[in-house]
Amino acid sequence: MTVFYLNTSCKIVMYSNATGFCSTPTKNLTFTPTTQHAPKEHFGKIIDGKVRIRIYDFSNGKGGNAVETVARIDKGILPCLQYLAKQSIYSNNDFFYPGKNQYESKIFGEPMESGSYAGLCQMTKINFSFSSSKNSWGISISNGFAEKKQTKTGGFAAASGSYREEKKSFFSVSAPKFLEMIEDTMDYFQLKKIQVAINEGYLPKWETEEKKERQSYRDAAYNTGKRTGKDDFAQSRPQTKEGQPATQKTASKNYTVVITSDFKQNQKGLYCECTQDGRAFLLYFKKMPVQPLKKGCEISIPISVIQGIAFYAE
Repeated sequence: MTVFYLNTSCKIVMYSNATGFCSTPTKNLTFTPTTQHAPKEHFGKIIDGKVRIRIYDFSNGKGGNAVETVARIDKGILPCLQYLAKQSIYSNNDFFYPGKNQYESKIFGEPMESGSYAGLCQMTKINFSFSSSKNSWGISISNGFAEKKQTKTGGFAAASGSYREEKKSFFSVSAPKFLEMIEDTMDYFQLKKIQVAINEGYLPKWETEEKKERQSYRDAAYNTGKRTGKDDFAQSRPQTKEGQPATQKTASKNYTVVITSDFKQNQKGLYCECTQDGRAFLLYFKKMPVQPLKKGCEISIPISVIQGIAFYAE
């Protein structure tokens, strides 16, 4: 672990996996990320994570006299804080997350069996606020206990009015330093994601499963069209499956389609987006059509398929 010395009478210990650290003569603030592999049903996400934010206040002494408060936030909150932190550096406005006089709260664990908090569960509350007059961010953490109830969506929340605060801490940090701590923590999650994706095989697994999923959708769409007798155009539409032979040039036929976009341009040329029996595809044009094509309604137009690409055959 890494040891930080503030002065000859104060020694503060910070674990080496902390991505953010700030201190005063009487307090310190630590950001520590924790990660875990995303569940198998969502392995494409690669990792999940939280940030443990800790304020250690020893203004009244260490040991039993010190006050330590901790709260955890989801890593998805970091981009919101990053945006607000950047705005605060050049703004004369006040900023708050999640809102003015509001807290990001979490209730967890099993109810206490005995003591003054019997029947209540642990709860944490955290608020981030920027004061333009002081040009600094304030982080307020409250730890306590509350009655846990199940919500309509299956989650858990604190029963209204049941929260009992046990301890509270506040830390003030400059806007540039706050932004640095946020961005260093975001960088850690990004590097961890890359490490897990490459070293532990998540990336090739994701690519393989993603290809299987796309192919299953195409097969389902083809089989549905075949059962309804509307598979003629489905068989001649461009296919994207790797390794499939290119479709041979076919004579043009009239198809009933719906044009869903304006004309666009890419490396292959001029095109617009279309649907046919609910299946989307790109229709390319060798030149701008002489007669304008109506958008948003069914029209019958000649289409030919050349090397797997649908062309307007005027």
